[in-house]
Amino acid sequence: MDGSARLLCFGENADGQLGDGTQESRASSVAAVAPVAPIQIAAGAKHTCVLDAQHAVWCSGSNDFGQLGLEGIKRTQEAKAVPGAAKADAVVAGANHTCILRGGAVQCWGDNRRRQLALAGQEMSTSPVEIAGLPKIVALSAGEAFTCALASDGQVWCWGDNQRNQIAGGNATSIQTPTRRADVMGASRLVAGGRFACALVPSAQGGQISCWGENGDGQTGRPVSTREAKAALVPGLPAVRELGAGDAHACAITEARTLYCWGRGNSGQIGTGGTSDSFAPVLVPGLVDVNRVAPGLAHTCALATGGLYCWGLGDAGQLGNAVRLQSNRPIQATNLNLIQTVVAGRAHNCARLVDSSVMCWGAGGIGQLGNGSRSDRGVAAPVGGLTDIVSLALGGDLSCSLSKAGAVQCWGRNDEGQAGAGDTIVKTRPTPVMLTGVVDEVAVGGAHACARIGGTVHCWGHGDCGELGDGTNVDRLVPAAVPGISDAQSLALGDHQTCAVRKGGQVLCWGDGASGVFGTQQGKVNKPLLLSDFGNASAAVAGPGRLCVLNDKNRFVCRGGGANSKGTPVLDTNLRMLSEGIVSVALSQGHVCTLTAAGALACFGENGSGQLGTGDLMARQEPVAIPLEVPSVSAVSVGDEHTCVVALSGSVFCFGNNRNAQLGDGQRFVEAMPITTPLQCP
Repeated sequence: MDGSARLLCFGENADGQLGDGTQESRASSVAAVAPVAPIQIAAGAKHTCVLDAQHAVWCSGSNDFGQLGLEGIKRTQEAKAVPGAAKADAVVAGANHTCILRGGAVQCWGDNRRRQLALAGQEMSTSPVEIAGLPKIVALSAGEAFTCALASDGQVWCWGDNQRNQIAGGNATSIQTPTRRADVMGASRLVAGGRFACALVPSAQGGQISCWGENGDGQTGRPVSTREAKAALVPGLPAVRELGAGDAHACAITEARTLYCWGRGNSGQIGTGGTSDSFAPVLVPGLVDVNRVAPGLAHTCALATGGLYCWGLGDAGQLGNAVRLQSNRPIQATNLNLIQTVVAGRAHNCARLVDSSVMCWGAGGIGQLGNGSRSDRGVAAPVGGLTDIVSLALGGDLSCSLSKAGAVQCWGRNDEGQAGAGDTIVKTRPTPVMLTGVVDEVAVGGAHACARIGGTVHCWGHGDCGELGDGTNVDRLVPAAVPGISDAQSLALGDHQTCAVRKGGQVLCWGDGASGVFGTQQGKVNKPLLLSDFGNASAAVAGPGRLCVLNDKNRFVCRGGGANSKGTPVLDTNLRMLSEGIVSVALSQGHVCTLTAAGALACFGENGSGQLGTGDLMARQEPVAIPLEVPSVSAVSVGDEHTCVVALSGSVFCFGNNRNAQLGDGQRFVEAMPITTPLQCP
């Protein structure tokens, strides 16, 4: 899960276990089609289950043994709610079975061939079965074909497969009845591996790990043997705070936030640089401040400073680094900072990530990247000091952000007061705009900006063309209210124009009318002007010398910058071809891009820098579909001579002019085809 509780998955997907609607294995993370706000994930051999914020359980992948809890299907590529699993507190998954914890009781479904469901005479169940004979349970963990439960008094109970004495000593290959482990007391954490289990128990040296069960690769922390029926402490560990178990290896996070692993290492899953097994815990190098660890079948992932790191077997993309090669040392998983939206300025871009942080790249000579410097950047860099950002607005060489609390900060060019801070000093870092009240929307033009507070509009910056709407033609270093507007519902800013759509659908505009954007009103307009010939609008978009509105017939009508520059607004010939499905239009000085509800991207206009993404530099008078390596697009934004889009997967693709490194690929070469922008901190 990422910072906004979206579910990101990668690796083997032959049975749809990634939940992304396909059966294609992924070497880099993709967003799963998952419930809103997932709070816990459980991965089995070929299925995945998620617990959402409403405590419902959703599963995807293989259902050969009923492990999805669904009747009548063999598999599903998208997560579906499990009937009878509502109000769950936790979910765990074995190879082919699933269990939930609910109110201190345990229920399981799926494979029962090894008595994973504690049932006699039944091979499987698609419905949750309550596990009888347990005290109040506070935590669960599932191994390959067995389950262990941690009781509120620190005792451990297990049932299911016993071929390696992971339930109890003796010769029974399966044990149906939950059995208490008398050799484990006072446990605070519990994990089950393939055929072994470990618990975090107290000791005079702090938390220590006690393991039992299969030991063919030293996974219990003792010299190799077939099995270890009795639990014993793993020697050689500092004080431990957390632990994890894979198929035949285990890992521990120490109180110092370092990571130790031991057991099977044939695929490099121990992370020490080799492929040898080790029954003695070994320190995994290169990781700082480890917070989480998740060992898998033959790989391991850990969350540490710098992001998510994985190592071990990578043949199905399970290391998440966009390649399918084994790594014997930790490597950083890529594409986890998924993008929600990208916005383009004149020659720079900023993206809002799923954790509500912001990264910018491209032209930075006037501080517009917000990283404290005045240099271009060909690689995206974080903008410090911004949290809980809900939207971004860029224009010219200025960047602005709006937080969840309704606060606006701007950075970049400020020679005409467009940063709204009361001075004309360049802002190389986010600076609060001098606004009073909770802001609902912020928009940026060529050298001015406006904010909507409720239904009122406040503007600042360049005012020579009347674009501030306050009845003057002077610059404003702090926001000034636009008189006569109390019911604005959205804003649209061009280079030197400002428009507001009122709640009743009327369009009010002010600023430079020389391009014909205001129809017969050709001069400078410094007060709101009603453009009644546009009819009722639900939204507006303004570019340099051009205005388009989405009317009540769901059609875009436009005026300015063309044959219709002075007359009645017309249904744009190009937009008419696509308008039934258009949900977004992005305008620049010379080119236009449109996005449909189905995620299709089309562009037309000037193309001297490859900004149309067609693979050549030929202008287009009619929209052309833009070839992308992704099936659909969720957002589009255009700069003067470049274009950036966000794919549904969360990746960013840019194309066009790259003189100021605005494509984010670390180069400065024109790209006439969409290229991936790697948003990774350097």
